[in-house]
Amino acid sequence: MARQAGPIRIVGTIDGICFYRMEGRYYARQQSTLTGRRFQKDKAFAGSRRSCRLLAQASPLASRLYQLLPPEKKGRTVYRAITGKVKRLLGDGMTEAAITLWFEDSYLFCKRKPSIPIVPRLPRQKRLVVLAPFATVKGLRSENKMRSSCERTGYLARGQPGAGSDALQRVCRRETKIALPNRRTVMRQDLKGRQHLIAHATSGSTKIKRLESSTLTAPNGEGR
Repeated sequence: MARQAGPIRIVGTIDGICFYRMEGRYYARQQSTLTGRRFQKDKAFAGSRRSCRLLAQASPLASRLYQLLPPEKKGRTVYRAITGKVKRLLGDGMTEAAITLWFEDSYLFCKRKPSIPIVPRLPRQKRLVVLAPFATVKGLRSENKMRSSCERTGYLARGQPGAGSDALQRVCRRETKIALPNRRTVMRQDLKGRQHLIAHATSGSTKIKRLESSTLTAPNGEGR
């Protein structure tokens, strides 16, 4: 590009030479042979024509989207970035609705409802869990001892089906006439023929119930 020199500065076209001003300085260059008719008809400018059409569609859409931004986010750089991005998205074949959604996600951070409905979790129902009195390891050991003692004394037959904690509790409650919830019981027979019912409380204290052998009656109806 030739720079204009001398006291006179001109802007315009004279005899095929274009005189113009750029960044405070004056230049001159040869007039281009490109005309509007050639730009519209020549195949060499097919890409330029397509770019112009995309820019004509992108500018109004980018302007509408730019107006949605808050004042603190607006700026010339932001507007040019939005316009360039919208132009590229239009060139990729995206519709205006899809571009609007992209703008909301990128600049407005809108929370949209998911396309797939989410099934809410149902509240967990409270279930009543009943624990047996002999539900612990120590309780099971005491239960085995009590079963063996009851089998030896004749209150339970050996190998009797169902001779578990429920049957043993029924025997204890029938013979002692007391309820023993959450306690470990052991039946044993001493050398003098007396039977002792030892109830161990969960707090650690021990209460001994002595029963005369005459007051106990075996399930088969034979008393001592």
